[in-house]
Amino acid sequence: MEGEQLEIKECPAKRDPLKELLKETAVCLANSRGGCLILGISKKGEVKGCPGIDTAEVKKIIYDGTRPPILVEAEEFLTPTGERLLVVTVPESPTIHATSAGLRLHRVGRDCQPLYPAQEMRLRVAKGDLDYTDLLVEAATLDDLDPLEIERLRRTIEREVRAEATRKRYLSFDHEELLRALQLLRREEGTWQPTMAALLLVGKEKALSEHLPQHQIIYMHMKGEMDYDRRLDLKGPLLACLSRLEETVALYNQVHPLYQGMYRFDVPDWPEPVVREALLNAMIHRDYTASEAINIRHYPDRLQVGNPGGFPGDISPDNIIYHEPQHRNPRLAAVFHQIGLVEYVGFGVDRIYYHLLRYGKEAPLYEHGRDFVRLTIFNGRFHEGMARFIEGQQRAGYEFHLDELLILNHLRSHRELDRAAATRVTQRSERYVSETLGKMVKVDILERLGRGGGAVYRLSRRMYELLGKEIDYYRERGLDRRRHEALVLDYVRDKGQITNEVCRELLRISKDQAKYLLSKMTAGGLLNREGRGPKTRYVLPE
Repeated sequence: MEGEQLEIKECPAKRDPLKELLKETAVCLANSRGGCLILGISKKGEVKGCPGIDTAEVKKIIYDGTRPPILVEAEEFLTPTGERLLVVTVPESPTIHATSAGLRLHRVGRDCQPLYPAQEMRLRVAKGDLDYTDLLVEAATLDDLDPLEIERLRRTIEREVRAEATRKRYLSFDHEELLRALQLLRREEGTWQPTMAALLLVGKEKALSEHLPQHQIIYMHMKGEMDYDRRLDLKGPLLACLSRLEETVALYNQVHPLYQGMYRFDVPDWPEPVVREALLNAMIHRDYTASEAINIRHYPDRLQVGNPGGFPGDISPDNIIYHEPQHRNPRLAAVFHQIGLVEYVGFGVDRIYYHLLRYGKEAPLYEHGRDFVRLTIFNGRFHEGMARFIEGQQRAGYEFHLDELLILNHLRSHRELDRAAATRVTQRSERYVSETLGKMVKVDILERLGRGGGAVYRLSRRMYELLGKEIDYYRERGLDRRRHEALVLDYVRDKGQITNEVCRELLRISKDQAKYLLSKMTAGGLLNREGRGPKTRYVLPE
């Protein structure tokens, strides 16, 4: 049963070995992903119990015997045969811990092993306790920085920084002053030295190879699932890599013209803002202590960008659109923000979604593990009707919010959604989603069926007309009527009767809609009505 987050041990009979076991296991689990220690079971699986120590003492031993102190939860359980087990729950920690004797451990599979300096650095980076890109590069000097790349940095600032005063101030500096203003250099023992971020942005390729050999970006244009016809192995500074990658992707970027009335607009296979955000995210958020490269696979139907290092903190694909920023490399992220390439307040994920969905394309796919994140952008066939509708509405002055585009994208492949589904799709709170759905009903993009918590939402008849699918609207309405009648009949056969209130709850429709349906079924001979007023009920004909 043991695993990365579960340690099972026999309880030492003597007090000193027990204390060491508690302290070392707590440090080991806290330095990794957290987990549980169960005391009182032998290696052979025999339940022997753990008498002679209580939960309060367990917590004190661990707190007093670890640096920084670790707070744990401890519980005791009695087995059916009366043996006492201790369960110690250790939280994952954002920092690195050691025992009071200075022993640092971490979890490797089912074992606790020593944490060596190189591993400690990588673990601190993963936990957000250390910004690797803000470290000084040992033995590197200003001569390791490329003047041509600093000029590229200047041109980027001139092109991308919107605030005129900030742009003019940066451009007034000489090379060294500019790098100091961007905090890419730090003064150490009277001299200015480059940080890792400086080397990554404007370092000479030889210096990068010497001091950051793990920095590499591999791009492959795939002919099929296994074969490629173009490969780039990039090891130079990041801005040069970004330019080369954007130029290469553009070689395969076909544009499809569409017309909205008399206006023409183009739908690219790979929208440039999407490609740029995907590449920048991989560069900014990768783990630069890992030996793996950023890997880009460009298939005919999809573009995959994978980088070493999992999502920082508690970010996941289910909350990534609006999650507060958590940067693995804050210095590098800050510089990219200062030179106008990214917004420091987030990951740019909202822009990736927005620029795909506004063209009627499929939403991106995020996959992740502890040591990787992979983004897939699908080319595929875009929805021409949806692209025309969104373009037309925007030309008419209606500015779509991303939440609205996410809901519309969901309704392309689902007939309806309720508030719970809209909350999952938009990654917003239910209250926020209710306001968005209400707005979309008000402007006749959606129709609401039912009331309260049972309401569902569908595309409006106007939307079906604009999408050229008006027949589908009436066909689905017809299917609804037949489905509703069948559900009512099934319920009456099972329960013997139905009321307007039960009908509303069963079908998630309004009181008037339920009244109309039950009256129609009565007129058609499918039901008989009994009683009057609030006591009215409907039964099967005899």
